[in-house]
Amino acid sequence: MKSITTLLVTLAPFSGGFLLPGGFSSREAPVVRHSATSLASSISPSAEAESPRTLIRKGMQSFREGDVSSSLAYFDRADNAVDDGSLTPFLWQRGISYYYLDRFREGSEQARFWFMLE
Repeated sequence: MKSITTLLVTLAPFSGGFLLPGGFSSREAPVVRHSATSLASSISPSAEAESPRTLIRKGMQSFREGDVSSSLAYFDRADNAVDDGSLTPFLWQRGISYYYLDRFREGSEQARFWFMLE
């Protein structure tokens, strides 16, 4: 289980903003593309049987490429792939995607799940 210290170190402030997953700082993070077309084209129909781990990796890759809407869709699909909801607290990456999509309330709720692990 990841500790809250890991999250705080990852997001710790430094002179260039905040460090984010993928080695981005908050000042140089990818440009957000809000496009239903890019979302639909990035998630293939054959992806239905993908594992949660694969979906999370794809979500992280989409985020690094600047396609935050697709990253959120992948994280949501990973969460929905686990029927008992046990993955939800570990999807801290989804909270960052919410943040970049200006969905602060949902991002805050996702962060609360993470903090409850401690």
